[in-house]
Amino acid sequence: DHPLRAWLSENEAAHAALATWTGSHPASLWPLAAAEDWPSRRAAMLAILGQLGAAIGDTHVAVQVRSDRRDIELRVALEDIWLAYLPLGLAIRARASGRPGRFVVGLAGAAAAGKTTFSLFQQKILAALGVRSVCVGMDAYHRTNADLDAAGLRPFKGRQDTFNATALAADLAALRANPGAASLPVYDRTLHNPVPDALAVAPEDHVVLVEGLFLLLSEGAWADVASCCDLRIYLRVPLQAAREHASLRKMMTNNITREAADAHFDRVDRANFELIEGTAPRADVVISRDGAYHLTSVSLPAAPQL
Repeated sequence: DHPLRAWLSENEAAHAALATWTGSHPASLWPLAAAEDWPSRRAAMLAILGQLGAAIGDTHVAVQVRSDRRDIELRVALEDIWLAYLPLGLAIRARASGRPGRFVVGLAGAAAAGKTTFSLFQQKILAALGVRSVCVGMDAYHRTNADLDAAGLRPFKGRQDTFNATALAADLAALRANPGAASLPVYDRTLHNPVPDALAVAPEDHVVLVEGLFLLLSEGAWADVASCCDLRIYLRVPLQAAREHASLRKMMTNNITREAADAHFDRVDRANFELIEGTAPRADVVISRDGAYHLTSVSLPAAPQL
């Protein structure tokens, strides 16, 4: 008796709520619901996943994605695909269909919550469902190091005032309104600076998956960013897991010691964590994961606040 069956039964109300804000019947979001047993559900889901070009195992799929100018392999549990990625993909497709402009999905969460890899795999799921999308990182809207040095803010890089939220809001608004070709900045983790016009957005890219720390803040220009997001998702991880993953990543990308990485987290990211966690009630969907990035729950706040 697979644990998925119990989860699906216990979360029937969540599925109904998900259907409410997509304007669809639950059956259209969960096309596998007619299959009573897990083997049938798994077989039906694998028929969709077969379009990913992924290696499909008994419990996980492995797929190659491009991130930070290098190829990486993502291993994603079939349960997580069933419970999060696939219904979100179907919901996005349903809500984006027929729109004159682009549909913007905002994926918020603390540092090292797994936002980038989540958005990259969600992009794969959307492609399997026949929807072209583009992934946009909020890091591309960092203020330059020269600008931060002039303002004395380099030690606090990663705080909300070290980003250009006005530029991000303007670009998202333009993407949402205009389906034509566009170019956006990309954050270069070798230069540790944004590179203008490094990301090409094609007219066929009908969905924008934007991920970042502060997408759901309600202050200043960040409120304009939030208002551009047609669907808001919050990724939640435990504080200690975020600290561990963020420090390890900082050591690799910045070539610094563990002590320096932990100090940066405690100086900048810990306060960010508390600030960002407070924005979760503004999300349409909250996805909670453990320290190994395994899904533990999906919830839908009753009344998102914008």
